[in-house]
Amino acid sequence: MDKQSVFVGEVVLDHESHIDLYAASAAPFSRSSVAVLKAKLEFLLNSRFRTALDPRNRFLRVSEIAKKWHYTPARVARMVRDDRLHPAIVINDEAFFDPEEVARVLGRGQ
Repeated sequence: MDKQSVFVGEVVLDHESHIDLYAASAAPFSRSSVAVLKAKLEFLLNSRFRTALDPRNRFLRVSEIAKKWHYTPARVARMVRDDRLHPAIVINDEAFFDPEEVARVLGRGQ
């Protein structure tokens, strides 16, 4: 069986050349499993890890939604509480949102 490979991001050590990181699996990757892996690597490697630049693999944090759409974080949290907006994944109590759903819910494709 062929393995599926997905670009996860890159590691930069002491401002040297970057190291590309790929995850390989015989089973297909879901968007949420890739996002979880990226978030864990970002947490473990701190500033040395940069997630893949592909916007299709990028999930948004509450603060990013608030900034991009000029809302307060409390307003975004209220939309979640009112079941208007749904986290794609939650890691260490932090919610991450699918940008397509956010744009659809907020009525703007920014």
